[in-house]
Amino acid sequence: MNSIKMKMGYKYTTMRLPFIFVDDYMLDCLPVYPLIYIWSMRRLIDGKSATFQEIGERFSLTEGDVIKAWQHLEKEKLVSITSGKDGMEITFLPVNERKKETS
Repeated sequence: MNSIKMKMGYKYTTMRLPFIFVDDYMLDCLPVYPLIYIWSMRRLIDGKSATFQEIGERFSLTEGDVIKAWQHLEKEKLVSITSGKDGMEITFLPVNERKKETS
């Protein structure tokens, strides 16, 4: 499963990073996860894709670490992941405010 197909789940013509991404998502994970997200989105906007190996080499990670990053981003509802015979498909989703937990 080396292939990754990426697509936007919404129209995005510029690289804008919502404050909510910085405030709510970046601080709750390993520092490299947001970098993978931002770098991959930038490549996608340019019509490029990447393999787990390429992302791993770019950030000095194993392919397993890259997969864990994508799984974390999916758990946070920043991307949607589907698997198929040709590999993994990652769809970037709109960044939404997290629901606050109430006690």
